Amino acid sequence: MIDPLEGRTAAIEKQLGLKIPRCLVNVWRSREFESGDGVLINEYVFLFGTTEIVERNTTFGASKYCPGFLAIASDSGDEMAFLDVHRETCNVYLNYITNMRSESMHDTGLSFNDWIKHPYPFAREEIVDESTGFSAVRDVIVILTNSNNLSHLMKIRKALNLDISISDLQKQDLPYDLKKMGHFAAVKIVETIGFPTSEMLSIIDFKTRAPLPSSSDKIKWTTV
Repeated sequence: MIDPLEGRTAAIEKQLGLKIPRCLVNVWRSREFESGDGVLINEYVFLFGTTEIVERNTTFGASKYCPGFLAIASDSGDEMAFLDVHRETCNVYLNYITNMRSESMHDTGLSFNDWIKHPYPFAREEIVDESTGFSAVRDVIVILTNSNNLSHLMKIRKALNLDISISDLQKQDLPYDLKKMGHFAAVKIVETIGFPTSEMLSIIDFKTRAPLPSSSDKIKWTTV
């Protein structure tokens, strides 16, 4: 049986004459993209889905003026994000639709997976925690520290887009690792979940598992 997403991806590749990087296809597999429509993945980035990526690339002449680059997202303004389909690194590049030329591409230095977690994806400077110097996209883990309240668990599961069922969540030994993501993104999600549900969550460093701040008032983000 043919995978429907693989079929849509093959059709897109044929229309654009470009190979779609797997890092993008993997994101398209998430529940938010089931309809094929694009998704606003944070307040800055509108990531194109399978239903509009051909139209966006064709309308703005990406293949004509920037051969080898695939437009994947916009800032809902005059700037777009691209992937170089000939590079395995899957780095994200930025360009203005008013200056669509390959030589004007700005390499963010971030892989696609890091870029979509970045607090300011279309910024051209790195964002760090001023007190520690750590990057805002450093890998952290959001962990569950309490699983007693069913309604709070349902809220957490939805906010983090978890595949695990509520009943299985309640069976896990605590603390339980829920999701790996960038630090800034994790803080924003915890703050969006809000009190008192957020009291059931903590954020730890992915490598050292040391506890990290989970609220913006304890972190001073700055550009370097």
